[in-house]
Amino acid sequence: MTARQTSRTARVSKRHEAHRSVTVAVRIWRAAIPSRPTLLLAFALSIFSCAPSPAFEGGACEKAGDCAEGLLCLGRVCRHERGGHATDDSGSVCRPDCTHKCDGLPDGCGGVCTQPCDWMKVPAGSDNPPVPDYAAMVYDSRQERTVLFINRNEGWIEMNETWERSKAGWKKMNPRHQPRDGLTGYAVAYDRDRGNTVLFGGGYPENSNVFVVDETWTWDGEDWHLESPSFRPPARFVLAMAYDENRGRVVLYGGDVHSDNPLSKTCLSDTWEWDGREWHIMRPVTSPPCRLSESVAYDPVRKKVVLFGGYDEVFGPYPVPSRYFNDLWEWDGEAWTETTPENPPEFERLLVTYDANRRKLFIYPGAPSLVTFWFGPWIPAPGGWELDGNSFNWIELPGGEFAGFGYGMSFDESTRRLVLFGMSRQRLNDTLEWEDNGWQPSQLFVAPTARSGAHMGFDNRRGVIVLLGGSGHRPANGDSERGETWEWDGHVWRLRNPVDRPPEAEWRAMVYDDVRGHMLLYNSGCHAEGGSCGETWTWDGNAWWRLATAHSPGERRNAAMAFDSARGRAVLFGGSGISGGVNDAHTWEFDGEDWVVRRTPQNPEGRTGHAMVYDKKRGRAVMFGGEGSETFRDTWEWDGETWTKAADDGEPEGDFFFAMAYDSARARVLLHGSYLGRTDNDSMETWEWDGRSWRRLVPSNRPSAWYGFAMAYDSWRDRLVLFGGSPDGRWNLDETWEFGAQ
Repeated sequence: MTARQTSRTARVSKRHEAHRSVTVAVRIWRAAIPSRPTLLLAFALSIFSCAPSPAFEGGACEKAGDCAEGLLCLGRVCRHERGGHATDDSGSVCRPDCTHKCDGLPDGCGGVCTQPCDWMKVPAGSDNPPVPDYAAMVYDSRQERTVLFINRNEGWIEMNETWERSKAGWKKMNPRHQPRDGLTGYAVAYDRDRGNTVLFGGGYPENSNVFVVDETWTWDGEDWHLESPSFRPPARFVLAMAYDENRGRVVLYGGDVHSDNPLSKTCLSDTWEWDGREWHIMRPVTSPPCRLSESVAYDPVRKKVVLFGGYDEVFGPYPVPSRYFNDLWEWDGEAWTETTPENPPEFERLLVTYDANRRKLFIYPGAPSLVTFWFGPWIPAPGGWELDGNSFNWIELPGGEFAGFGYGMSFDESTRRLVLFGMSRQRLNDTLEWEDNGWQPSQLFVAPTARSGAHMGFDNRRGVIVLLGGSGHRPANGDSERGETWEWDGHVWRLRNPVDRPPEAEWRAMVYDDVRGHMLLYNSGCHAEGGSCGETWTWDGNAWWRLATAHSPGERRNAAMAFDSARGRAVLFGGSGISGGVNDAHTWEFDGEDWVVRRTPQNPEGRTGHAMVYDKKRGRAVMFGGEGSETFRDTWEWDGETWTKAADDGEPEGDFFFAMAYDSARARVLLHGSYLGRTDNDSMETWEWDGRSWRRLVPSNRPSAWYGFAMAYDSWRDRLVLFGGSPDGRWNLDETWEFGAQ
């Protein structure tokens, strides 16, 4: 045969009948043109044969024998083995293929691949700003960019960063100069006439003290410039600024000068204006009462700067506000005028921004009080209010939660939407956009936000990694539980929006059921909406479905689950009560319809925080580590009937919050990460289990997170995929990493 024939891969999702009809045979013919004369003959005979004929590439299969010569049954579909035998047109010449293989594995031609296995950070969409401690945000209309200046804390080190958001997403800027690290409580405003962002004031900690500054900085899109006006406002923080478009001035009001005197009243009531070169003190006859943490915005309809909220603070052992304000003031360049809106909201910190779409001011709530902010309990808050500039009637809008202090809001003129970033109380770095039905995740982003405790599995039917849930704060307490479903195809993340989805509950376990072709989720906790504890759900790529089972393993935390593809059953072991109690030592199996507890002659000791995966080559579920009466570093295997201790205490060192996955190309169980109570590099280890012993791998790179991440193996691309987690037990990451041949 001299002409090259090319096969096309077709995904077949339903099982073919044993006796294929001529119509089915023709469909298979169109899906895959055979590359050998023997396959052509087999195809012709299969039409008239009574016995099931082997399926060509793209045909459905249950085992290797169901496929035509040279094909393997991968994910219930007949395919050529990636990295396997590659031949020329005559089939006589073998070309080694190590595209996806590494670390001495066979190259398909009798040799081995010499590429090292390594971790690589994958650029998954645009970058995302980190979780902020304090944030301020404005829109640069000249460059059509949102400018965000944040303070963040990484490993107890304070640092400041500048980010810009365009239609392509967020981008971290690298200015040569910028305000000092650790600065918080500053204010920003965009000077539309001069085309720069103005930042003033702020405070920074040093030796258990707080120091306030009186510096004026401007951002031109490339660098920050420290201005040198001859006259400037006194140093302060938690002040407010807005740009008066009618008069071409940045207006500054109030703030806090800070004092160590526990009874000193430190708030200010002065008004200043910046003309691009100098500050000018304004001396109106009447001013709003002194306050801090207020908000101001420019209303182009009334051509006035509007001020709202804030509080009057007296310092004691804790900052105790003596008065919260819900009054509304307007500045016309000469005088402040108080107005009386109807039904004003009562919150400590609110952000006010002009929504050019509705031609109204939009007010977003922060914390209701400092005491509530730090100690709770918090209750759901309205999504914001709109202030009609003519009648000053407040309109309560649905949805949303309290954001706290570390967030910013602006109106994006390019997308014509209000944009919100941050939320310090929940430790999130979400970017949200306001729509008629409330705050929604920004569509500019193609990656999940930072989180820990999420769950991942690989959908072998559709070739995508599925990620569910996670916590936006600390892995240990599960704050800000997320219910989103994301999918990763090796290039981009896609947010799925099913109508129904599992409730936001902690302590889930998720695996791929490669017999029935869907993700299987055991929602092992009780959720806020009520209902039974311990629900079973499936994801088919379009919708989540709750299964009605007669039995359930019940409520438990940190159980481990794997899918035994040889027997078509999910295996679940261990976990502990949500409120503590004895660790569970029962083995449960799910057969697609119901859960059943297995009585075995020997069980591993009850534990929590362990991990389990299924070794397809050896036909066993492999379980490692966890905590119970002690910290376990033992390895157990389940063959469907009995548990066998395969390795006793020893390496790896990780005890819990690590993750495991099965590398089908290398026939190894891979383990990464650990929770050792430390943050040094020794805790970021990658190990593999070959059925006899553990071996530590020594990659040149390693992910930033060392526990709380999600991990799964992509068998289509021969890649181990890792997302999220925490680098220090305090903050979370939104990084995507892959392990394999680089």
